[in-house]
Amino acid sequence: MSTQFKVCNCNRTMPLDAAAGAVLGAALGVDALPIATELCRREVGSFLDTIRGADDVVVACTQERALFAELAQQKNAAAPIRFVNIRETGGWGAEAKQALPKMAALLAVAALPDPEPVPLVNYQSDGRVLIIGNAERAVPWATRLGAQLEVSVL
Repeated sequence: MSTQFKVCNCNRTMPLDAAAGAVLGAALGVDALPIATELCRREVGSFLDTIRGADDVVVACTQERALFAELAQQKNAAAPIRFVNIRETGGWGAEAKQALPKMAALLAVAALPDPEPVPLVNYQSDGRVLIIGNAERAVPWATRLGAQLEVSVL
């Protein structure tokens, strides 16, 4: 399954254009990324077209997350959608023109699959607990728990 990226220059407030889209795409190992100007307004149709597929979608906008999520819900989108903030973390800074590698890294991390769940470990305490820590913090906790459990402090 491939990931589709939706990137917007937020009404031209970030230095993202077709050349930047080509750099971002190359860094992500995909074709040049189209750069929208008003993805959350006039170009929302592009987002709707993308979510109609079964691909994962990464939207490089967290400000309009609620809007995009609501639109996806209304369209019964099957595509998992992730959001990442490239604007405040790179595009709106004094060094925004040099932030493409950082933006590419943020997009790449957002496209990673969810981590595997931590395996469940069952145990039976039999009413005993061991508190490990310095005495200033461990002893008050031992006192609190002492009425309910057999407490040891290390």
